Amino acid sequence: MKKYFFTKEIISDDFRDYLLQQTGVDPYEPDITKRKIWFGYNHETNELIICVDDDINLDIESIVANYQVFNKKKVLIDNLRKTKVADLLSKTDYVIIKLQEAQVLGDETKYQELLEQYNSVLEQRKQIRAWNDDVEKRIQEATTREELETIRQEIASYEPA
Repeated sequence: MKKYFFTKEIISDDFRDYLLQQTGVDPYEPDITKRKIWFGYNHETNELIICVDDDINLDIESIVANYQVFNKKKVLIDNLRKTKVADLLSKTDYVIIKLQEAQVLGDETKYQELLEQYNSVLEQRKQIRAWNDDVEKRIQEATTREELETIRQEIASYEPA
Protein backbone atom coordinates (compact mmCIF):
# COMPACT_ATOMS: atom_id res chain seq x y z
CA MET A 1 0.00 0.00 0.00
CA LYS A 2 1.31 3.44 -1.00
CA LYS A 3 0.65 6.41 1.28
CA TYR A 4 0.49 10.06 0.25
CA PHE A 5 0.35 13.01 2.62
CA PHE A 6 -1.19 16.40 1.83
CA THR A 7 -2.10 19.42 3.90
CA LYS A 8 -5.86 19.48 4.31
CA GLU A 9 -6.14 22.95 2.72
CA ILE A 10 -4.90 21.56 -0.61
CA ILE A 11 -7.89 19.26 -1.04
CA SER A 12 -11.49 20.35 -0.56
CA ASP A 13 -14.57 18.25 0.07
CA ASP A 14 -15.37 17.66 -3.60
CA PHE A 15 -12.06 15.86 -4.21
CA ARG A 16 -13.80 12.49 -3.85
CA ASP A 17 -16.12 13.33 -6.77
CA TYR A 18 -13.19 14.55 -8.84
CA LEU A 19 -11.19 11.38 -8.09
CA LEU A 20 -14.13 9.18 -9.01
CA GLN A 21 -14.72 11.12 -12.23
CA GLN A 22 -11.04 10.99 -13.27
CA THR A 23 -10.20 7.40 -12.29
CA GLY A 24 -13.42 5.48 -11.79
CA VAL A 25 -12.14 4.48 -8.35
CA ASP A 26 -14.50 5.27 -5.49
CA PRO A 27 -12.66 6.07 -2.24
CA TYR A 28 -15.91 5.46 -0.35
CA GLU A 29 -16.81 2.10 -1.92
CA PRO A 30 -19.33 0.62 0.57
CA ASP A 31 -17.93 -2.91 0.17
CA ILE A 32 -14.64 -2.59 2.06
CA THR A 33 -13.24 -5.68 0.33
CA LYS A 34 -13.51 -3.84 -3.01
CA ARG A 35 -12.14 -0.51 -1.82
CA LYS A 36 -8.82 0.45 -3.46
CA ILE A 37 -8.34 3.92 -1.95
CA TRP A 38 -8.73 5.11 1.63
CA PHE A 39 -8.74 8.62 3.02
CA GLY A 40 -7.51 9.39 6.48
CA TYR A 41 -6.74 12.48 8.47
CA ASN A 42 -3.96 13.00 10.99
CA HIS A 43 -5.21 15.63 13.44
CA GLU A 44 -1.78 16.05 15.04
CA THR A 45 -0.02 16.98 11.79
CA ASN A 46 -3.10 18.42 10.03
CA GLU A 47 -2.45 16.14 7.05
CA LEU A 48 -4.78 14.33 4.73
CA ILE A 49 -3.56 10.79 4.10
CA ILE A 50 -4.46 8.94 0.92
CA CYS A 51 -3.66 5.24 0.83
CA VAL A 52 -3.72 3.38 -2.50
CA ASP A 53 -3.64 -0.40 -3.00
CA ASP A 54 -0.50 -1.64 -4.74
CA ASP A 55 -2.56 -3.48 -7.35
CA ILE A 56 -3.85 -0.28 -8.97
CA ASN A 57 -1.63 2.19 -10.74
CA LEU A 58 -2.67 5.75 -9.88
CA ASP A 59 -0.40 8.77 -9.89
CA ILE A 60 -2.01 10.47 -6.90
CA GLU A 61 0.38 13.45 -6.98
CA SER A 62 -0.65 14.23 -10.57
CA ILE A 63 -4.31 13.72 -9.78
CA VAL A 64 -4.05 16.12 -6.84
CA ALA A 65 -2.13 18.69 -8.93
CA ASN A 66 -4.74 18.47 -11.71
CA TYR A 67 -7.50 18.73 -9.13
CA GLN A 68 -5.96 21.89 -7.71
CA VAL A 69 -5.95 23.47 -11.19
CA PHE A 70 -9.54 22.26 -11.78
CA ASN A 71 -10.66 23.69 -8.43
CA LYS A 72 -8.88 27.02 -8.97
CA LYS A 73 -10.63 27.33 -12.35
CA LYS A 74 -14.02 26.93 -10.67
CA VAL A 75 -13.15 29.54 -8.05
CA LEU A 76 -11.86 32.01 -10.65
CA ILE A 77 -14.90 31.65 -12.89
CA ASP A 78 -17.22 32.10 -9.89
CA ASN A 79 -15.28 35.19 -8.82
CA LEU A 80 -15.31 36.56 -12.34
CA ARG A 81 -19.07 36.07 -12.86
CA LYS A 82 -20.49 36.69 -9.41
CA THR A 83 -18.20 39.42 -8.22
CA LYS A 84 -16.14 41.28 -10.81
CA VAL A 85 -18.44 41.32 -13.84
CA ALA A 86 -21.60 41.64 -11.76
CA ASP A 87 -20.06 44.63 -9.96
CA LEU A 88 -18.91 46.28 -13.19
CA LEU A 89 -22.27 45.85 -14.91
CA SER A 90 -24.37 46.80 -11.87
CA LYS A 91 -22.90 50.32 -11.97
CA THR A 92 -24.71 50.92 -15.26
CA ASP A 93 -27.83 48.79 -14.81
CA TYR A 94 -29.87 51.97 -14.45
CA VAL A 95 -29.35 52.59 -18.19
CA ILE A 96 -30.86 49.21 -19.07
CA ILE A 97 -33.80 49.92 -16.77
CA LYS A 98 -34.42 53.29 -18.42
CA LEU A 99 -34.31 51.69 -21.88
CA GLN A 100 -36.69 48.91 -20.83
CA GLU A 101 -39.07 51.41 -19.28
CA ALA A 102 -39.23 53.42 -22.49
CA GLN A 103 -39.91 50.21 -24.44
CA VAL A 104 -42.62 49.03 -22.05
CA LEU A 105 -44.33 52.41 -22.23
CA GLY A 106 -44.12 52.26 -26.02
CA ASP A 107 -42.24 55.56 -26.19
CA GLU A 108 -40.05 54.94 -29.26
CA THR A 109 -38.81 58.55 -29.34
CA LYS A 110 -37.62 58.38 -25.74
CA TYR A 111 -36.05 54.96 -26.40
CA GLN A 112 -34.05 56.31 -29.35
CA GLU A 113 -32.99 59.38 -27.33
CA LEU A 114 -31.76 57.14 -24.51
CA LEU A 115 -29.87 54.90 -26.94
CA GLU A 116 -28.08 57.94 -28.28
CA GLN A 117 -27.50 59.48 -24.85
CA TYR A 118 -26.10 56.29 -23.31
CA ASN A 119 -24.28 54.93 -26.33
CA SER A 120 -20.89 55.06 -24.58
CA VAL A 121 -22.28 53.24 -21.52
CA LEU A 122 -23.78 50.53 -23.72
CA GLU A 123 -20.46 50.15 -25.56
CA GLN A 124 -18.67 49.85 -22.22
CA ARG A 125 -21.07 47.08 -21.12
CA LYS A 126 -20.43 45.32 -24.42
CA GLN A 127 -16.66 45.54 -23.80
CA ILE A 128 -17.08 44.15 -20.27
CA ARG A 129 -19.03 41.15 -21.56
CA ALA A 130 -16.45 40.54 -24.33
CA TRP A 131 -13.65 40.74 -21.75
CA ASN A 132 -15.57 38.31 -19.53
CA ASP A 133 -15.95 35.81 -22.40
CA ASP A 134 -12.24 36.08 -23.24
CA VAL A 135 -11.13 35.60 -19.64
CA GLU A 136 -13.45 32.61 -19.13
CA LYS A 137 -12.00 31.00 -22.25
CA ARG A 138 -8.43 31.57 -21.03
CA ILE A 139 -9.33 30.13 -17.62
CA GLN A 140 -10.72 26.99 -19.24
CA GLU A 141 -7.61 26.63 -21.43
CA ALA A 142 -5.13 27.20 -18.58
CA THR A 143 -3.18 24.15 -17.45
CA THR A 144 -1.11 25.42 -14.53
CA ARG A 145 -1.73 27.22 -11.26
CA GLU A 146 0.75 29.89 -12.37
CA GLU A 147 -1.34 30.70 -15.46
CA LEU A 148 -4.44 30.89 -13.31
CA GLU A 149 -2.69 33.19 -10.82
CA THR A 150 -1.78 35.57 -13.65
CA ILE A 151 -5.41 35.58 -14.78
CA ARG A 152 -6.57 36.13 -11.17
CA GLN A 153 -4.35 39.22 -10.95
CA GLU A 154 -5.74 40.50 -14.24
CA ILE A 155 -9.30 40.05 -12.97
CA ALA A 156 -8.48 41.90 -9.74
CA SER A 157 -7.00 44.88 -11.55
CA TYR A 158 -9.36 45.13 -14.55
CA GLU A 159 -11.16 48.40 -15.08
CA PRO A 160 -13.10 49.06 -18.28
CA ALA A 161 -11.87 51.76 -20.62
